[in-house]
Amino acid sequence: MKGKFVFGLYIIAFFLSFSSCFFTVVLAQEVIHISGKVTTTNGETAPGVSVRVKGKRQGTTTDVNGLFQVQATSSDILIFSQIGMASQEVPVDQIGIPGLKHLLSTKAFGVEQMLLLPLTLFLKMY
Repeated sequence: MKGKFVFGLYIIAFFLSFSSCFFTVVLAQEVIHISGKVTTTNGETAPGVSVRVKGKRQGTTTDVNGLFQVQATSSDILIFSQIGMASQEVPVDQIGIPGLKHLLSTKAFGVEQMLLLPLTLFLKMY
């Protein structure tokens, strides 16, 4: 009888040890509310910048003052992109470091990358 009781305690301890590991993993994926301001290398605010969470469907755009708010986990990566600007990927765990700034810079377009096509549309009315 005593052996069955001890065996039962071992079984309970075994399952409790697995449940605590699962609980730790769930806590590590806590959602963080991130807000910030996006500026260019000139120090100007950057309105209309797309701020997305890499690999997910979450994202937002910056307002007129360059401000944004998004939710992500500490292991996520934020992608800042805008037409005419170089995209930048920033890990969420580096965003809160004092003195670290993430600025958007303009893309350098070479002549071989630019292609201008004249386009004429003809409309026929029936």
